[in-house]
Amino acid sequence: MSDFAIAKVYAQALFALATDQGRRAEIDRDMRDLADVFREHRAIRIFFDSPGTPQADKQQVIDAAIAPHVDTVTANFLRLLVRKGREMFFGRIREAYDDLVDGAEGRIAVRVTSATALPDAVAARITSEIARRTGQTVQLEATVDPDLIGGLTIRFGDRLLDGSLATRLRRLRDHARGGGGAHPGDRAADRQDPQEN
Repeated sequence: MSDFAIAKVYAQALFALATDQGRRAEIDRDMRDLADVFREHRAIRIFFDSPGTPQADKQQVIDAAIAPHVDTVTANFLRLLVRKGREMFFGRIREAYDDLVDGAEGRIAVRVTSATALPDAVAARITSEIARRTGQTVQLEATVDPDLIGGLTIRFGDRLLDGSLATRLRRLRDHARGGGGAHPGDRAADRQDPQEN
């Protein structure tokens, strides 16, 4: 099972539990706050992501430093991730969870990654086209990744449109080596995303 599929399974379980218990607002907030903490504090992220950190140490940090500040459902969910060895997927789970929240509220998150800053006109065109196709309000998140060299990737829901120059060059390289053309999953077409950023 791909990383994306694993994250989606856990996100769906958490979203269903939060909805069933009427605690969506609390858990939505917890997921945003925890994502901010992991993003802003690299040492904390490395501590939880590292397979070398003893599971007992991770559970102790959850109990002492996180559980007092989040909903019980959120704390138990983090404990479950650690027990299952899935804590390194938290970032992907949070994105999949956000997609479920957006879907429930008539929004769709669109993540655009480009080699350079995305021009406003291009962002507006992408937003307009995806809103027209999906009938939902688009929330666009643009990030820069120089490794793409040129072009961009667009991710929304389970779809990834890859029009990056890096992918095109890899495709050409594979073809030159007798690989028969496209690298698996590299077509600029809709596909289920096997990995996150």
